[in-house]
Amino acid sequence: MKLYIKQKVFSWNDKFIVKDEEDNDAYVVSGEIFSLKRKLHIRDTEDRELANVQQKPLSFMPRYAVALHTGEKLTVHQRMSFLRSKYDVEPIGWRVEGKVNQHEFSIFSGNNTVAVIKKAYFTWGDSYEITIEDPENELAVLSVVLTIDCMKADCDSVMISSPGFGINAGAV
Repeated sequence: MKLYIKQKVFSWNDKFIVKDEEDNDAYVVSGEIFSLKRKLHIRDTEDRELANVQQKPLSFMPRYAVALHTGEKLTVHQRMSFLRSKYDVEPIGWRVEGKVNQHEFSIFSGNNTVAVIKKAYFTWGDSYEITIEDPENELAVLSVVLTIDCMKADCDSVMISSPGFGINAGAV
């Protein structure tokens, strides 16, 4: 099964649609910035909340909590790595590896592929495609992918606004 997310710079106050492979609206995603912790809501097309993603403050490495409507709770956190971004999803033991900044990465459980995320050049506008091996993992995979996008956006905003980092490096 496949889902498609239109690629753009993530903003916490955005609202956007996730499409299925028949180009139908599958999920509505909205951000919330006016709370103590940043939050992302994933709803179905009937406006029922299916999952939420919440930033866990005071962590050395970025860490987010994901609550699914089934009651399952996940934690997504970034691992130290010098070459590529790597993430772990606990307690289910998933790991995320690849070129996260380019939306070219995979989610693994042990040696098994759970999902593959890549740029989708043949779809509506610039978007990326999420190929999910087991439909039962659809919501968890989508939540993890969106969480990583949030983490990347937070990291990018720190890099851009901090002297000596990112695009402002060397600016006077």
